[in-house]
Amino acid sequence: MFKRRPTYRYGQRRRRYPHLRIFAAYSLVGALTTILVLSALPAASETAPHISATNVAAAQNQNTPLFSLMVRPGAPTGSVKGVVAAPASGSIPLIVPPSATATGATQIPVAPPTVFSHQGITTTWFYVGEPADASNAFISNAPSAWDGQWETHYGGVDKPTGRNGYYPAGFTPKENPFYFALPYSDISGAGNRKSDAGNCPLKNLASSYSWCKNAWIAIRHNGKIVYAQWEDVGPNGEDDGAYVFGSSAPTNTFDARAGLDISPAVHDYLGLGDVSTNDWTFVSASQVPAGPWTVIVTTSTGDNSVN
Repeated sequence: MFKRRPTYRYGQRRRRYPHLRIFAAYSLVGALTTILVLSALPAASETAPHISATNVAAAQNQNTPLFSLMVRPGAPTGSVKGVVAAPASGSIPLIVPPSATATGATQIPVAPPTVFSHQGITTTWFYVGEPADASNAFISNAPSAWDGQWETHYGGVDKPTGRNGYYPAGFTPKENPFYFALPYSDISGAGNRKSDAGNCPLKNLASSYSWCKNAWIAIRHNGKIVYAQWEDVGPNGEDDGAYVFGSSAPTNTFDARAGLDISPAVHDYLGLGDVSTNDWTFVSASQVPAGPWTVIVTTSTGDNSVN
């Protein structure tokens, strides 16, 4: 595996009045009808977005705009056409092709990016908790550039082997398993905000933490698109703003000379090898369709802040 990163890192009696019996019968029928209708409607608590599973077979293999379908908790998976997997409990918003339908579901189209700012970028992969060795320039991934307790906050080591779908075996991560690293950090080793930090997608003058952490990108490989959040810096570099925010080629000269590091979940979704070539572009949160990458969304700021 090829790597690299910098060092920091839910029973009545019958009555004798027949007209009253008829009235009561009609009232009973009306009440039962009302109960049946109301029971078919979602409760108020069911109107909010819920945790999702992904129609992998349909969504991954069709190059069409994807639709987010929200399904009430407890709804049978058979009410959604094409579902291949669903959690044992909870609700199931699914990414499905436009041809699929769901009982009581609302379709919300989210168009994928048509222009990718960075194309043909050599890509390697890494994971939370990866130990330091020669393949990653002896840099541990227990911390990240912006979170000294990344492995702890994630919930454990995101091992790429023996996976449970897009999750590591043995636990459900506390943060998004769809993450990536780019060779730029807006906070210097001395704890100062860099002069070009304004290019960060999540620039927020009120925040002393990273303006890059948790930003989204779309990654494309052979027409298939995945979305991920920026959670670390690399591969091998932290000042390559001309590449990350501009049109320059990556300056990394280590090993595969990659310009993008991706997580096991991103790697598996796209079906990549150790080293691959991909396109990527920044996207806003509103441009991210529901999918396995939105089941758990990272919002933590980390612990690396400016002085």
